[in-house]
Amino acid sequence: MDKKLNPKIVIPFLILFCVFLNISFNHLVSYALKIPLFLDTIGTVYITFAVGWIPGIICAVLTTLADSLIGGYFLQLPCLYVLCSLSAVGVTLFFKNYVFNTNSPGIRIAYLFIMSIIMCLVISIMGGLIDSFCITFSSYTSTTPVASDYFKPNFYQIGFSQLGTNIVSRFPVNIIDRPITVFTAYGTVLLTRNLINKADAE
Repeated sequence: MDKKLNPKIVIPFLILFCVFLNISFNHLVSYALKIPLFLDTIGTVYITFAVGWIPGIICAVLTTLADSLIGGYFLQLPCLYVLCSLSAVGVTLFFKNYVFNTNSPGIRIAYLFIMSIIMCLVISIMGGLIDSFCITFSSYTSTTPVASDYFKPNFYQIGFSQLGTNIVSRFPVNIIDRPITVFTAYGTVLLTRNLINKADAE
């Protein structure tokens, strides 16, 4: 009989690992490789899938705090972007049962795609609103452009307002990075399922 792992050890370890995953993926892709994608919620979606919404929320908050320390905006208004990560937790929680309660691979993939699209819409709107709020009320200025900044000039040129631009400029980014996030997180769940089961985390 397999020995059960202590969830009090496994879950905190997974949370810290997912925070590291979020930050490392995002900084590698966005800043090192200069690819305009937001990949800072792969770990958050994974741990919400695998363990539940409370570890997902903890992971989202810790990721934002750690990234704000790195970026120099600790406890400033840009920390509000944690709401995007929390939205990802909510969407993941909503679709979790649909994804894992079907035995059909085709239906499961369809649910994951729908989940990606819904997450894209929610996070794009949320991120755009926060972006506009921070531009208006925050003195913090990032020295490195974020993914959506590459698309903003195009929407300004065709007459979009600041708010409209901040929201719509995220769609070309999130329509790509959300499926990457969701399917990577789901694949990681399958790879680590034995570890989670041994921890008896349910």
